[in-house]
Amino acid sequence: MATRSRRCCRGGICFLRWTTESIGGVGMRCPCGCGDTIELLVAAETKPRWDVTIDEVRRPTLHPSVWRQKGCRSHFWIRRGRVHWCW
Repeated sequence: MATRSRRCCRGGICFLRWTTESIGGVGMRCPCGCGDTIELLVAAETKPRWDVTIDEVRRPTLHPSVWRQKGCRSHFWIRRGRVHWCW
């Protein structure tokens, strides 16, 4: 059974992280305002895969950037809880 925990961070970016023995991910609403939910895999054995770190004041950083290939086609980084747009 998956364990879920929801964390809302600064700037209105909400992360949902779930883990089991073989799967883990992060989900959030697209920061462009389109309303879509973005789900990113963070499990070591998956591809593509993102790394998530949380700093001492609970701000998330994602690596690499998020580049939506469909829908709004947003491209952005999340660093220390803030969205940085790739133009």
